Amino acid sequence: WNILRDGRAPGDEESMAVMPALLAIWDIGVDRITGAWLQARGVDPGLLIDLGFLVPAGWEGDDLIDDEDEVGPVTAEVDVRVKKGDVEEGDHKVANLQVTEGQSTSAGNPDRYRVYRVRDGWVALHLKTRLEKALDAPAIEKLTDHLLYLGTLDVDGGDVPIYLARALDREKVRASVDTELRARHNLGIGLVLQAGSAPGPCLAANVLTPLVDQIDTQQAEISLVADKLRSVFRRHRILARGGQAVELTPSGENMATLFVPGKGSIDIRGENRIAVIKRLVDAHNNGPMPMATKDLVKDIAEDQSLANIFKQPLWDKLKANFLRNLGPKGPWEIAV
Repeated sequence: WNILRDGRAPGDEESMAVMPALLAIWDIGVDRITGAWLQARGVDPGLLIDLGFLVPAGWEGDDLIDDEDEVGPVTAEVDVRVKKGDVEEGDHKVANLQVTEGQSTSAGNPDRYRVYRVRDGWVALHLKTRLEKALDAPAIEKLTDHLLYLGTLDVDGGDVPIYLARALDREKVRASVDTELRARHNLGIGLVLQAGSAPGPCLAANVLTPLVDQIDTQQAEISLVADKLRSVFRRHRILARGGQAVELTPSGENMATLFVPGKGSIDIRGENRIAVIKRLVDAHNNGPMPMATKDLVKDIAEDQSLANIFKQPLWDKLKANFLRNLGPKGPWEIAV
């Protein structure tokens, strides 16, 4: 199983070849992945094992298959065995799915049922080592388990802070990363490179982009990505500042992004929350006209306060930067 092998240092071309797979693995943040997960993404685990990022850790014990009587999916036991071959073919593994004693069917490619242990520390170290080559002033710092500060990149004579984030498709993680980034607003508008592909062009007054989109895997050296990073930052930095008009833009399933010029942007997730913010945005763009709380929640969540609808810390962020209350019990408006 080569469990005790440490792997070897990848060359430049190998490093670039495995980069998309490493980003996907680091993004989900798990300690085990399956052959099926890798196959679905067109990833050959061979090189990842050779380099030490993955370690074979056995086989999956079962799988769900459709019952022959069409009563729905049933659990089948995975049975992987070594089949002896002739001199030319050699030995090879065969996987079968067994539902009940004596009833089994071929499971196809047995590698689908392999389980691999992820060396998360190795993956993170490799990403940091390669990415710092694209920066003018690398200064890698772990801010949270989901956010790294990488250093700065010179863009048009200014130092732009660069971050690497993961798991932004998870609501709680995204909210936590948003909070951490807002606490660093004194560094100015930055560029957040995400390991995955969560929606939205901005996050907490920073430009957001999938890192894999900025990498040319046909090139051997990742430092070539620097010009692409500058380009995507220039393209979206006005939006990161809040755009040129107050807008509420859909940015994912059941999610929208509020843009307020001079204030930046903030994610709004949830049907009721989006409906309330839309009323405020419409009132601003058609008036502007402040709105009473009772009018904001009418036919949406009339038995709840705004604080209950938005919950902390989102409500605190909205009050601090994006919404203004005109008096202790007065109406609300967009804070421009």
